[in-house]
Amino acid sequence: MPGDKPYRIFNHTADLGLVITGRSLPELFAHAAEALSGLITKIEKVEPATARRLDVEGVDLANLWINFLREILSLFTVNEFLVRSCKIVHMDGHTLSAELLGEKFDAPRHIVKTEIKAVTYHQATVQQVQGGWEGKVVFDV
Repeated sequence: MPGDKPYRIFNHTADLGLVITGRSLPELFAHAAEALSGLITKIEKVEPATARRLDVEGVDLANLWINFLREILSLFTVNEFLVRSCKIVHMDGHTLSAELLGEKFDAPRHIVKTEIKAVTYHQATVQQVQGGWEGKVVFDV
């Protein structure tokens, strides 16, 4: 994987897109959760103080991808929970369970870098590539 991070930002009119990579499908999803948190704030400032379990369903892999990212965003917007790390503990083509480590948003330490309004289906893909998996997602900002 090129660079230090398992994701890269791509330009999209009025939105923000990410291409995320992982050696396995569970790693791809874990990287996606961490990338989303990294867009919201400096992830290095998020302490892994609290554990949360997240269970998500989807009718297919792309739907699971979007629903998972929507749940991660919802944890922040509704519960003010920032994800520091993610471990996928179960995954099949339609469900996944994740263990999230993170903490509640703390304004003095967690400066909001990007306000993300929504996860969109526009250009959303998950596909196997040489060396692993790649997912693409566009966020409404």
